[in-house]
Amino acid sequence: MGQNAAGSARYEAGEEVKLQAALAVVSTITGGWTAFLEQPSQAEEIYSRISSDINQRYVVGYYPTNKEHDGKRRKLNITVRDHPEYIVMGRKAYYAPSPDQ
Repeated sequence: MGQNAAGSARYEAGEEVKLQAALAVVSTITGGWTAFLEQPSQAEEIYSRISSDINQRYVVGYYPTNKEHDGKRRKLNITVRDHPEYIVMGRKAYYAPSPDQ
Protein backbone atom coordinates (compact mmCIF):
# COMPACT_ATOMS: atom_id res chain seq x y z
CA MET A 1 0.00 0.00 0.00
CA GLY A 2 1.45 3.37 -0.97
CA GLN A 3 1.74 6.36 1.32
CA ASN A 4 -1.25 8.08 -0.28
CA ALA A 5 -3.44 4.99 0.13
CA ALA A 6 -2.36 4.52 3.76
CA GLY A 7 -3.00 8.18 4.53
CA SER A 8 -6.40 7.96 2.87
CA ALA A 9 -7.28 4.85 4.89
CA ARG A 10 -6.28 6.58 8.15
CA TYR A 11 -8.36 9.61 7.20
CA GLU A 12 -11.39 7.42 6.39
CA ALA A 13 -11.00 5.54 9.69
CA GLY A 14 -10.78 8.81 11.61
CA GLU A 15 -13.92 10.12 9.94
CA GLU A 16 -15.73 6.87 10.77
CA VAL A 17 -14.79 7.19 14.44
CA LYS A 18 -16.03 10.81 14.50
CA LEU A 19 -19.33 9.76 12.94
CA GLN A 20 -19.81 6.93 15.44
CA ALA A 21 -19.06 9.27 18.34
CA ALA A 22 -21.57 11.83 17.06
CA LEU A 23 -24.26 9.16 16.67
CA ALA A 24 -23.55 7.90 20.20
CA VAL A 25 -24.09 11.43 21.56
CA VAL A 26 -27.34 11.85 19.62
CA SER A 27 -28.66 8.48 20.82
CA THR A 28 -27.94 9.39 24.44
CA ILE A 29 -29.49 12.85 24.18
CA THR A 30 -32.66 11.38 22.71
CA GLY A 31 -33.00 8.73 25.40
CA GLY A 32 -31.40 5.80 23.66
CA TRP A 33 -28.12 3.97 23.94
CA THR A 34 -25.30 2.78 21.70
CA ALA A 35 -23.59 -0.58 21.33
CA PHE A 36 -20.87 -1.40 18.82
CA LEU A 37 -20.62 -4.91 17.44
CA GLU A 38 -16.89 -5.57 17.35
CA GLN A 39 -16.95 -9.38 17.44
CA PRO A 40 -19.65 -11.72 16.06
CA SER A 41 -19.86 -13.31 19.51
CA GLN A 42 -21.34 -10.02 20.84
CA ALA A 43 -24.35 -10.14 18.50
CA GLU A 44 -26.63 -12.28 20.66
CA GLU A 45 -26.13 -10.07 23.74
CA ILE A 46 -26.72 -6.84 21.78
CA TYR A 47 -29.81 -8.20 19.99
CA SER A 48 -31.17 -9.43 23.31
CA ARG A 49 -30.70 -5.97 24.81
CA ILE A 50 -32.45 -4.36 21.81
CA SER A 51 -35.39 -6.77 22.13
CA SER A 52 -35.66 -6.19 25.87
CA ASP A 53 -35.49 -2.43 25.41
CA ILE A 54 -38.26 -2.45 22.80
CA ASN A 55 -40.49 -4.58 25.02
CA GLN A 56 -40.08 -2.20 27.97
CA ARG A 57 -40.87 1.07 26.20
CA TYR A 58 -43.87 3.27 26.85
CA VAL A 59 -45.03 6.50 25.31
CA VAL A 60 -45.51 9.31 27.79
CA GLY A 61 -47.66 12.31 26.96
CA TYR A 62 -46.80 15.66 28.45
CA TYR A 63 -48.84 18.81 28.89
CA PRO A 64 -46.66 21.67 30.15
CA THR A 65 -47.90 23.87 32.94
CA ASN A 66 -46.01 26.79 31.40
CA LYS A 67 -48.13 27.69 28.34
CA GLU A 68 -45.87 30.57 27.22
CA HIS A 69 -44.93 30.56 23.55
CA ASP A 70 -41.49 32.06 24.05
CA GLY A 71 -39.27 29.60 22.15
CA LYS A 72 -37.19 28.96 25.27
CA ARG A 73 -35.61 25.66 26.26
CA ARG A 74 -37.48 23.84 29.01
CA LYS A 75 -35.98 21.05 31.12
CA LEU A 76 -37.81 17.79 31.79
CA ASN A 77 -37.38 15.37 34.67
CA ILE A 78 -39.53 12.27 34.51
CA THR A 79 -39.77 9.84 37.43
CA VAL A 80 -42.08 6.97 38.32
CA ARG A 81 -44.05 7.74 41.47
CA ASP A 82 -43.26 5.37 44.33
CA HIS A 83 -40.56 3.61 42.25
CA PRO A 84 -37.26 5.48 42.48
CA GLU A 85 -35.46 2.34 41.27
CA TYR A 86 -37.03 2.65 37.80
CA ILE A 87 -34.93 4.37 35.18
CA VAL A 88 -36.75 6.57 32.69
CA MET A 89 -34.80 7.29 29.52
CA GLY A 90 -35.98 10.07 27.30
CA ARG A 91 -35.54 13.67 26.36
CA LYS A 92 -34.06 15.89 29.03
CA ALA A 93 -35.42 19.10 27.51
CA TYR A 94 -37.50 20.59 24.71
CA TYR A 95 -38.06 23.98 23.13
CA ALA A 96 -41.37 25.74 23.69
CA PRO A 97 -43.20 26.96 20.58
CA SER A 98 -42.01 30.29 19.28
CA PRO A 99 -44.14 33.43 19.85
CA ASP A 100 -45.51 33.33 16.30
CA GLN A 101 -46.99 29.82 16.67
